[in-house]
Amino acid sequence: MTSVNPQIALQLRLLLPISGLAAGFSLGFIQLPGLLAGGLLIGWLLFAQTRVAEGVWTTVSLLGCLALAAHLLPGFTPTPLWSARQLSNDAAPYALRLSWDKMLVGLALLAWWLGEKTPSRTLN
Repeated sequence: MTSVNPQIALQLRLLLPISGLAAGFSLGFIQLPGLLAGGLLIGWLLFAQTRVAEGVWTTVSLLGCLALAAHLLPGFTPTPLWSARQLSNDAAPYALRLSWDKMLVGLALLAWWLGEKTPSRTLN
């Protein structure tokens, strides 16, 4: 089994959330405050874990991800994927939107997870 250079692996992992952030910013769905918040989240998740206490990293990561996923931070405009439709006679109209902040949280967490070491033994 070959080993991947950790620096290259980090660069490839950074590509995931940064590409989503860049796409949203270039299309106008992420504004400067969202770009800053997204960059801070990516940096925190991928670089701060080894530099701060585990409890602090976990707490700040959880609060940051929840704040973005709950749309509490400014700078993100959802992309409408379809206009409001009434799916049944007694249902309220439903619109489908792409939330760039939730997508960023998912991509950043995936990039973090891909960098985690696998356990050396199997769990029973």
